[in-house]
Amino acid sequence: MSEILQWTEQTLTGTINFYNTEENRPLLNEILENENANNLFKFRLRWLTIFLRLFHIIYPVLRLSLWLILFLLSPFLSGRFLQSAWTLSKTLVTPPLVNLIGDVAVYTTTDVKSPYERIREQILTESLTLLKALLRDQQINYDQVIIAGHSLGSCIAYDTLNLLCIEASLSKNKGQNLFLDKIKGLVTFGSPLDKIAFFCKEKAQKQQYIRASILEHLNSFRVKPQVARQNLYFTKCPVDCQLDHVQWVNYYHLQDPISGHLDYYENVDNVLMKYDTRWGIEAHMGFWTDPNFYEDIAKRFLYAASKHGVNQELGQHIELQQGLKQ
Repeated sequence: MSEILQWTEQTLTGTINFYNTEENRPLLNEILENENANNLFKFRLRWLTIFLRLFHIIYPVLRLSLWLILFLLSPFLSGRFLQSAWTLSKTLVTPPLVNLIGDVAVYTTTDVKSPYERIREQILTESLTLLKALLRDQQINYDQVIIAGHSLGSCIAYDTLNLLCIEASLSKNKGQNLFLDKIKGLVTFGSPLDKIAFFCKEKAQKQQYIRASILEHLNSFRVKPQVARQNLYFTKCPVDCQLDHVQWVNYYHLQDPISGHLDYYENVDNVLMKYDTRWGIEAHMGFWTDPNFYEDIAKRFLYAASKHGVNQELGQHIELQQGLKQ
């Protein structure tokens, strides 16, 4: 619980610092011009930050109070009742924290000494191995491979492509045996990639030229140049990403507190979804049941595209279906 609170507070702090920098002021002004996004950004973010900081202070007191209450009442609540209450608390409280927040806190660790770092490396190793197997499969010989990820899965998808870029750049044949041209699309929805970048991105001091270059090269896939390079000692980037042709589409909803418009990355087509939902987990999971979500993906990827980006035959079929429904 303490690690989750620390991760959430650092994420909020990173978000505030990101939008307060001079080069990102236009992004902040664009958000404030949107009435719905303005209310979400100014009030919910502010109150959430205040609540978390207060809760972080009183959390040890709450734990101690709960322990004292259980200790004093143990003679009266012993037996099956106390056991069932304890089991019920673990059933209601622990799974949501672990499944919704804990996984993110574990995956986004930046401490190489943390036991969670090995878990993250294992996840990315398996993901990269699977992707390369799909690309090299000569028996099926896929025409195109489209990577899709929801929520934390979008972060794993992005990190996998980032690792693939680095591996291809460092290989002798520049990744020719990886068939990178088969990767046509990256679909992210309900994605916290911006928030992960706010938290995970390590920053180097102004005079730390080598450290700054290493960090820039290790996380280089579609990352916007936040500050113009003034490094006089390292002018050539060894990572020559060969995935510039990949079409990246990000779907988000204003009622989803996890996803959002991706501002940290470039060449991303951000699509705002407008299905009717409530703020919170319902909005975060609503992508799976929205027909417009699947329809837009089908238009972009699942059929041969025309020069306008949409298959004409598919478009006519969709228009016909919509006319029949009306």
